[in-house]
Amino acid sequence: MILAHGGARSAYLSKLYKKRPILRTGPNTLSFGSVLAIKEIYGHGAPCLKDESYDLTSGTHYHLADVIDKGEHARKHKVLSSTYDLNNLENWEHKVADKVERLIAQLDK
Repeated sequence: MILAHGGARSAYLSKLYKKRPILRTGPNTLSFGSVLAIKEIYGHGAPCLKDESYDLTSGTHYHLADVIDKGEHARKHKVLSSTYDLNNLENWEHKVADKVERLIAQLDK
């Protein structure tokens, strides 16, 4: 808490990650020092469960990122999977660019 309050927590953890790739940061909390862990934590069939803290930050309707129940997550993922398909993302790039340009123009006004 002292490190977090002073703004030095990230720098301190970065030093520790050089010695150990996985740190225990709380009684039931692990922190991973490499993005390579993302697939193992969040990938399909991963044994990890989302913490109850996701429930605290969710709104009245769970979305794919904050739903805790694995069955419900799988259902939502199936519905949205084609959206994140690489071909669809490439086809949508011009749409996203257009919307960003329009937003910036409105913000500039």
